[in-house]
Amino acid sequence: MTDVPPIPGETAHRTYPPRARRWLPAAAVAVGLLYALAVNGQWAIRADSARVMTLGRSLAEGRGLEYNGVPAPGAAPLVPAVIAGCRLLAGPHALWLINALVSLCGVGTALAALGIVNRMVWGRRTKAARVPLAVGTFLVVGVSARLFGDATVASADVPMAFLAALGVYAFVRSREGHWAWCLLGAAAFAAAAGARWDALVLYPPVAAAVLLDRGAPGRSKRLLGTLVASAVVAGVVGLWFYGTGGRWPAEGVAGPRLVLPWQTADAAEGWARLVADLARAPLAVAEVLTDQELAGANVVLAGLALVGLAVAVWRRWWLVALPVVAYAAWLAARGGVLTARSLLPLLPLVACCLLAGTWWTAAATVGWVRSGRVRRAVPRMATLVVIVICLAISVPKDLRAVAWARHGDFYRAYAHGKWRGVVEVSQALARRGRPGTDAVATPDPAVVHYLTRLTVVTGPLGTHEGRPFGLWDPEGVPAAEFAEAAAAGRFRFLVIPADEPAWTPAVLEALAGTRAFTRPETFVDVALLERLPPASAAETRKMIDMPPAPSGR
Repeated sequence: MTDVPPIPGETAHRTYPPRARRWLPAAAVAVGLLYALAVNGQWAIRADSARVMTLGRSLAEGRGLEYNGVPAPGAAPLVPAVIAGCRLLAGPHALWLINALVSLCGVGTALAALGIVNRMVWGRRTKAARVPLAVGTFLVVGVSARLFGDATVASADVPMAFLAALGVYAFVRSREGHWAWCLLGAAAFAAAAGARWDALVLYPPVAAAVLLDRGAPGRSKRLLGTLVASAVVAGVVGLWFYGTGGRWPAEGVAGPRLVLPWQTADAAEGWARLVADLARAPLAVAEVLTDQELAGANVVLAGLALVGLAVAVWRRWWLVALPVVAYAAWLAARGGVLTARSLLPLLPLVACCLLAGTWWTAAATVGWVRSGRVRRAVPRMATLVVIVICLAISVPKDLRAVAWARHGDFYRAYAHGKWRGVVEVSQALARRGRPGTDAVATPDPAVVHYLTRLTVVTGPLGTHEGRPFGLWDPEGVPAAEFAEAAAAGRFRFLVIPADEPAWTPAVLEALAGTRAFTRPETFVDVALLERLPPASAAETRKMIDMPPAPSGR
């Protein structure tokens, strides 16, 4: 069964009834204003944001894509290039411009979601559901606390989500016979891959969905357009890969590599990991919609979204169904990355599946009722209830983010002061350290490196029971063993957590016994120690080339 697409040439404003055309622009303006209120000139700290900000700064300063003093030519270039452009254009006010552009991407994601659902859910059999699903998807996506929170951070997540949604929308428009939209879709996906390489996984199922959509007019033209578009994407990615010498980004810049369950040393352990990731899927779905761990309710939301996915297959909404299935399978196969953040590019499609599942579940529940008024009203009311629940959870979180952005002491308020100690210790390190010469070992290497320009130690400090350890997971290491490894390190500064009562006092006592560091200085929840005497530059370089490890935050 398939739905009849809109008549070619019919204008977009006619797809909405008069009542919706009166208040929908006001809703769009309200969502845009909400995002605008969260724009400020402060850096919302996150480890992945620190990496792209560092790459953007090095690009603006003419050093190319460089991280921690080492070239990173395979890093996704789009967001660092935009950051570099903002720094060159706005100078000291660049953060205002960067944050505004990321917020615009958040609004654009919501608008693209509106267009996708409005033009996909079209036909005689879905006429009653089209506008509620389209407007509901717009509101759920636009006000999603996950999308809104990420839109306040200068990272690649929201730009990738926007460009991927724009690409899907362009291919949806191609269903109306406008095959040239395929080229816009290809350009959007090529740009999305420039923001994060994971976007490449989304393009093949989208292209396949266009080819499977036999009910839409101009199939031969869309076939040609899709082939040309695929050549564009392959050409852009191939040129970039060739230009970087065949080097993909290093760990810590691009994330973990793909390791399939049967490729692990223990196949049973690999399959167990896959099952555990799939079991976390309901939680990830709830979090990407509302940024909330809804105990019990997350299973209901995931179940409704799964029903909606089945509806998408039944109605042959291939541009909704295939990308969701393919990308979710890719995340599950990677292992350990099926999270709300990784699902963000699918947010418009997941929201569409959620509301479609709610609508058709309610319709099936009252299908036996003879009253036509009841059969029409119940699906609409059930969908409205789900929309209101999502908004009721997300809006307070959005307003809290706005309050953080407008607070006079940003880092005291932002994330409940989580990064205040890191900012203060970084200010002290920036005053004392010598960029290019001194190194620092810290649980937050990416953030400290961006704030101080000092070389950060990304490799392990030592081994405990055959397992490498570093400042990202020091609590399981005996204090004396940790202090001995730190004293033997080749870095000038050491930053450790100061708020671990079962670990910090013992480690500080053990470090004092080594006589290798000064007395600790405490900055909120971290302690700073300086080596006496400082390590030489030659010794410092030995730590830079060690394989990186994940950040502690």
